[in-house]
Amino acid sequence: MEKSYLRIFVDTLFVSTILLLVFNYSYWKLIKYEKNYINKPKGFFPLGNSGRYMSNYRVWPAPKILVCSEFENTVNFLDLFFNGGVNKTYDEIFSKSRFVNLKNALMNDISKTSWQLILFTQNPMKRFLDNFLDYCSMYSRYETESSPFCFYCNGEINCFLTNLFDYLKNKSWVKQRFEPSLRDRLFAPQFWKCNLKLDFSHYNIIQIDNGDNFYEKLLNIIRNYTSPSIDKTIVYDEADKIYSSLQIRRNKTLFNFYENLLTKNEYLLTKFVTIYFFDYYIFSYEIPYF
Repeated sequence: MEKSYLRIFVDTLFVSTILLLVFNYSYWKLIKYEKNYINKPKGFFPLGNSGRYMSNYRVWPAPKILVCSEFENTVNFLDLFFNGGVNKTYDEIFSKSRFVNLKNALMNDISKTSWQLILFTQNPMKRFLDNFLDYCSMYSRYETESSPFCFYCNGEINCFLTNLFDYLKNKSWVKQRFEPSLRDRLFAPQFWKCNLKLDFSHYNIIQIDNGDNFYEKLLNIIRNYTSPSIDKTIVYDEADKIYSSLQIRRNKTLFNFYENLLTKNEYLLTKFVTIYFFDYYIFSYEIPYF
C-alpha cells in the first residue's frame, strides 16, 4: 500500500515537473519573442497625433465652407462654384479666438451659424508613393533623391522609410505647434493635419481615390450651397476632370516597382503601417496585410 502511494507521489511529481518545465520554456519563448518584436523599430505601435501641426485652409465666408486639402485642383474646383474664397493660416483662424477647435473658432459670434468643414483624403500608400516618386525615388521628378531632404538615400526605399519613421516619431513628440516643412506636408500622416484631433467628427470627408464617394459628396455640396438651377451636368463634368487628373500616375512602372518592394517586405510594411495606421483607420481605407 505504501509503495502504491509512493508510486503515485513520484508519478505526480514527475508530471508536475514536466509541466512546469514546459510552462517555463513556453513562457521564455513568448517573452523572448515579445521582447524581440517590441525592440524592433518595426514594432507595431501606431504613431499618435499630437495635434501640433499647423495647417492652412481655404475659406468661403458666404456659404460658410472651409476646406482642408493637399490637392490644389480640388480647391480650384470649388472656386468655380463659390465666390470670395480666401486662404487662411492656422494663426489667422485661431489667434483671436478663445476656442481651439475649428467648429467653434469659425462660428459667427452673433448668428452662431455653423460652418461646413470639408477634408479631401487619399489612400495612404498611394499618397506616400506618389510623393516618394516625385522627390525621393530613383529618377525622381525633382532629382532630389540624394539630397538631405530624402535622407541621402539615393532612391532606396528601405533607407528612406527607416529614416522617415524616426523623423516622424520625433515630430510626434513635439510639444509646441509647428509650421510644417515640405517633408511634413508630403509625408506626415494626414490625421496630423486639419486640426483633426479636435475636429474630426465635424468634417465631411471626401476620398479622392473612391469614385462613388468623390462624385456623390461633391455633387451634394454644390447642390446644398448653390442655386438649385445650376446645371448638374456641368458640375459632374468638372468633378470628372478633377477625379481623372488625381488618378494619373507619372510613372506606373516605377510606382508598381516600389509598391511591390514595400508590400512584399514585412519589415517595411509594418513600419509603414505604424506611421499611417490612423490614416487607414479613421478614413476607412483597407489596411494592408502585414
